[in-house]
Amino acid sequence: FHMYDFETVFYFSEYLEDGEEDPAGRGVEALLEACRIYRETRIVVFVPHEALNYFVRETKAESGEYQTEYAGRRSFLIHQQEELCRFYRKRFGLQICLVRLPFLVSGSCFRNYLGSKFELLLQNEEVTLRYDREKPVDFLTEEDFARLIVRLADAQQLYTDTLMICSGFSHTYGELADLLAGLS
Repeated sequence: FHMYDFETVFYFSEYLEDGEEDPAGRGVEALLEACRIYRETRIVVFVPHEALNYFVRETKAESGEYQTEYAGRRSFLIHQQEELCRFYRKRFGLQICLVRLPFLVSGSCFRNYLGSKFELLLQNEEVTLRYDREKPVDFLTEEDFARLIVRLADAQQLYTDTLMICSGFSHTYGELADLLAGLS
């Protein structure tokens, strides 16, 4: 930030494609803090759809209290990254766009969610999926993702809320499991 003037900064959550965890959220927090100092910067934070892997339960019927229950630690940590972005947006007026992405896919690389499943099949290993059969699953190609990045960078005004990106197709983990089982 000292040598360059950034119009838009893109942050790719380490949770995209099963990356290494940053339990304290220090990566995104360091970025947000630097952008707070240099106010002219627009920020786009890419997180996986997995942030939505929770449900809200009423804890006491009469009190009206509710508790958010996450499907796992990972979903909780992703949701906390989003909350940190919302805090900086509200408290410091930063222009932050949260973008929830489906799984990224590539025809030439196994280093993504779907590719790793095909790689396991090629090695005759067991393939397991993390979700219920009825839960929706979605994928985005690298080319479509690149187009999205360009459109966000070229936008005159940044959308400062949460964008849900999807392919436009409707699939479930059950359909994916059946497809993978048919290939084994």
